[in-house]
Amino acid sequence: MRLFAAIPLSLAVQERLESLQAGLPEGRAMPPENLHLTLAFFDRCDRHVAAELDAGLAAIRGEAMELWFDGLGMFGGPRPRVLYAALRPDPRLSRLRNKVVRVAQGAGIDLRRERFSPHVTIARFSNGAGRGPRMQRWLEGRAGFAYGPVATAAFSLFRSELGASGATYTELARYPLNGAGAD
Repeated sequence: MRLFAAIPLSLAVQERLESLQAGLPEGRAMPPENLHLTLAFFDRCDRHVAAELDAGLAAIRGEAMELWFDGLGMFGGPRPRVLYAALRPDPRLSRLRNKVVRVAQGAGIDLRRERFSPHVTIARFSNGAGRGPRMQRWLEGRAGFAYGPVATAAFSLFRSELGASGATYTELARYPLNGAGAD
């Protein structure tokens, strides 16, 4: 099964991001129920590795936090693949992400080495869509997007199942954030 750790978003935040997607001229908007802040993507894991991940993630102590959305962006350079809502950097979020990565490494998962850019994917593009003039006007109309605070009191382990109409995410376990941040 394909697994990832993420911070789930409340219904209010999902609705706010869904309203931000309104009038999207290109790409495929993410369904509100699929909106989340990915901490780490573990890819395919057998049930033994999944159990080890669950135990390790459950042992993480981290701080509840308030996050802020601050701007929109695209990943993929001249051929964007993803439109996202960016989150302001927060040291508590970075510490949580680092702990999740250590758990994954302890379970034998080799994660891709990349800089953590906290974001929520709000749309996906295929075949180089996303750079046309209509999309540029849409982005300009949303310049300065900011939203928050977004209360964050837990993170979760999710399963991702790919289907003809996109991915379906299922929350497998939820882990509270309320400690002082030390393991």
